[in-house]
Amino acid sequence: MGDGIDSIDMLSAFHKGENKQKKQMRASFDQDTNFGGREVAKKPSISTYKHMIATGELSSETSTKKGAGGAGHEAVSVRRNRSSIQAGNILLERVAIPADYFQGHIERNPFTGRVVMTNLLPQYNFTHVDLFDRDYVLARPDEMGRDSYLYQAEALGYRTWVLQSWHNIQQEGLRGGDVSTTGHGDLDILEMTKADMQTKALGFSLIDENGSAFGRYSPFTVGSAVMLLICLTIDIPLMFAAMVLFLMTFLVTTKTNTPTLFRFHRVISAPVRWPITLVVAARLSQISVYAAEGKWVSIAALILAFLLLLADFVFGDVANASAFTAEHKFKILRTLPGNVFICKKAGGTEDSMTDIPMGDNVETGVDESIAGLTHLGFHPRDLKGTVILADVQGLICRLHACSPMHWREHLRYARQQLPVFSTRTFNNVRPTGEFFLEDGKPRNLFEILGLNSDGSANQSQDKQSGHFGRQSLLGRRATYMVVAHPEGIPQMLDQGNDSVQGSKRSSGRMPRATDAVMDDDDDDFRPGTAPKAPTRPAKRASIGM
Repeated sequence: MGDGIDSIDMLSAFHKGENKQKKQMRASFDQDTNFGGREVAKKPSISTYKHMIATGELSSETSTKKGAGGAGHEAVSVRRNRSSIQAGNILLERVAIPADYFQGHIERNPFTGRVVMTNLLPQYNFTHVDLFDRDYVLARPDEMGRDSYLYQAEALGYRTWVLQSWHNIQQEGLRGGDVSTTGHGDLDILEMTKADMQTKALGFSLIDENGSAFGRYSPFTVGSAVMLLICLTIDIPLMFAAMVLFLMTFLVTTKTNTPTLFRFHRVISAPVRWPITLVVAARLSQISVYAAEGKWVSIAALILAFLLLLADFVFGDVANASAFTAEHKFKILRTLPGNVFICKKAGGTEDSMTDIPMGDNVETGVDESIAGLTHLGFHPRDLKGTVILADVQGLICRLHACSPMHWREHLRYARQQLPVFSTRTFNNVRPTGEFFLEDGKPRNLFEILGLNSDGSANQSQDKQSGHFGRQSLLGRRATYMVVAHPEGIPQMLDQGNDSVQGSKRSSGRMPRATDAVMDDDDDDFRPGTAPKAPTRPAKRASIGM
């Protein structure tokens, strides 16, 4: 799980390409086929959308709802066991995690400064996140390394703790009727929606590394040891000062364990700690007196107490002051379904992950087809430095692209069966980010296809292309605007269509959103003639949505 939360083995689950139990034709891409021992979805075709329109699945009422995706807590339909894993393959199985399951399980230890998870069930562990809607993926490391939907999840413990703390404050305020409780920013916590809290949590300036570094540990841990050592000197005034240090640091530590104050706990306790440190340093001048009296234990205790206070100042206070320059936040460029966010990191330095390679896309940013920013007015260069964050049922994770070497390392350590969580962001009907609005809501499929709201052809576009009076834009080539799968799903030809029977499979290159999509129906017609109804095989299996 990398530098994330200790008590969980990070998550993710794979999506199923084909539901073999369903034989009826549904709105999806063409039927999944087997490619090198792996079930893969084929490249989208025009005929899929034509069939949806002909059967009434795609209409003006469903054009903004079809393929909207799920929430990730839906039950797994198809399960695979270890005996189905062939040699050299890895099986990723989707874990159905209940909605907001991790809410209330995140705690920050105010004394060590570490965020931990408590009271979790092992069946909800996951290591990776799959953005596609499928129950499992069974493939070789090289194939998985080319899948743009698969990511390793790094739990951002501190950012999750901030989000859940605000949620708890809101719930307590609503139950107790306390409307004066305000949170971070310009919105009252009681008035915040879930989306507001997610935006505020991602934009909160902090260091995501989960640990006691940067002075996050409490001075109380040092103060308690100092008090014990001072008691050995039998110096009453000094013992009283040590007791004040003990009580003050304990009080500040417990009262500042909130998102707003946890970064300033050392600043608040400094007016008490630093004078006491000077008092202990002044007592060092009496070492000769203690030596003359033979109080060697008092001398050793006094020296150790001063060294502890000095070390706490250097590794605690100085480090804490420098931490403010290393803090960073995330600006959301766009939202995708399943609580997935395309963000840009501002400030700070890049956090370290595990020793398992993550891939080489740190500089290039998120894949263009996954982000889907073109129709929102962004330039592809705006993707440089972008990252993917996901709110996995209350746990904020940063998603890292996985290279083939990453999967080979898992295979080398005999990790052939891994749990993954599917955000169900993309599916057969909406395979890329271009199918969604900036806030993550589904775009109108007719708009993407270049049609009017009722499914008829856009006459102005036809006139520009030199074709007049077209009754259906789907009946003309070079006007299909729906993009293909991003890199990650091998391209397969339509073996169910008579026009391409006998065609060979592609070389396995992963299609991108910019690839041209063939019109597999030769149903062009001249003005004044009626369009031919789309023809499909009588029975076809398709991906289960």
